[in-house]
Amino acid sequence: MQGDLIKMRVLIVEDEHLVARDIERILCQAGYIVTSIASSAEDAVQKAAEDSPDLVLMDIMLQRDMSGIEAAREIRRRLDIPIIFITAYADEETIEAAKTAEPFGYVLKPLNEKELRASVELAWHKFAREKMVKERFENRYKFLMENITEGIAILDPNNIITYVNDIFLRQRGYARSEVIGHAVEEFIEKDSVLASKKKAAEKNDRSKVCELRLKTKGGTPFYAVISSEPLFDEEEKSAGRIAIITDITERLHFEEELNRSREELRSLSQHLQSVREEESKRIAREIHDELGQALTALKMDISWLSRRHGADVKDRDQFLSKIQSMSELIDGTIQLVQKITAELRPGLLDDLGLVPAIEWQLQDFQNRTKINCCARIECADLHLTPDQSTAIFRVFQEALTNVARHAEATQVEFLLQEKNKNLILTISDNGKGIDEFQVYAPGSLGFMGMRERLRPFHGKLEVRGTPLKGTIVRITLPLNKTKAHD
Repeated sequence: MQGDLIKMRVLIVEDEHLVARDIERILCQAGYIVTSIASSAEDAVQKAAEDSPDLVLMDIMLQRDMSGIEAAREIRRRLDIPIIFITAYADEETIEAAKTAEPFGYVLKPLNEKELRASVELAWHKFAREKMVKERFENRYKFLMENITEGIAILDPNNIITYVNDIFLRQRGYARSEVIGHAVEEFIEKDSVLASKKKAAEKNDRSKVCELRLKTKGGTPFYAVISSEPLFDEEEKSAGRIAIITDITERLHFEEELNRSREELRSLSQHLQSVREEESKRIAREIHDELGQALTALKMDISWLSRRHGADVKDRDQFLSKIQSMSELIDGTIQLVQKITAELRPGLLDDLGLVPAIEWQLQDFQNRTKINCCARIECADLHLTPDQSTAIFRVFQEALTNVARHAEATQVEFLLQEKNKNLILTISDNGKGIDEFQVYAPGSLGFMGMRERLRPFHGKLEVRGTPLKGTIVRITLPLNKTKAHD
């Protein structure tokens, strides 16, 4: 311990010459080194900077413009040096004022050698202990800052970079000397700076989070989420900000790739639907034209044979019965052909448009399922493209299919209306209702296909179910994005 005391260097600040010399004598006898004696606060600040003493003995009441308290605050602000106040005043007001300089002790005048030595020794050991704790904390803090996976930057109140960790430098490819002392804006793309300032102005809270495009030394695109918090000094004044920079470049690339894949899948889905509709139309036409005509011709031939059969009674009845059976089979086959062609591609949709096709489908649905259907058409004239008409009709068909398979309904109401430049198609039933999970479940391919059919035309599908009361399916298609039907 004595070895430590011999090495201690002390600055004395006292405007009474005899008192200063007495303090010097006491310190030298105790083994301390007196670096200088200052008689004014201004001189004390200057000598503290020049001598870098281990401790300062400061008289509170000095004769010049700056008091000992002000000088102590200035020394503490510039240099990490412990200070002991010397004062003849022990009143509460003086002590409270002195506390603002964070002294390590007080010595009262007239001086007592033992009290002075004890105060110096205690102050030195207290400072040494605090310094050790502080260094440990700083080492741990530095270890954390250097080993964290995000970039760290500390800015002063003017947005000048005062510290960065190694991750920050590796992220951008700069050397530390190329970053420290530079404005943070130099490392942010200009358009991102404007967006950041605008976003910061809109927020009132101290914390700021924003996405920016940053500059790298090699010019490689670098995107990051910046999370910053304010820093404050001992007087709660702004001391700048600490920013955490999280690299999201790879994440954005994945998102772009995912979005591109989604768009490609949607384009492929739309193309497949278009191809399927065209193929259905072609098959329906061939079945109608080729097979339908062949069946019709065959029925005509059978009719011709029945009129020209001989008068042999023994074979005539059996022959006519066979012809009648064949004719009925042909009639049934013709109806089946008509049904297949209608399901593949209803001719009404191409020939007369959406409304007649929907009315026919609704009537056919009622005949097949025996579910009572009620239709209301509240739009005079529709101008839709063939693709839009097909999309709405197929969604309508899928909605009716869901009613037949799952709703357990006895009544279906249909409403087609034009409202606020939108075509709105509403199908409601009185069945058991559907819950939201079923609508958006991964296995609900029917609803998924309905949404995908409407997406290219900016259409929207809404499904709302009420337990034991039924389900409402609403299709909304913007008419201002449609084109006139050719």
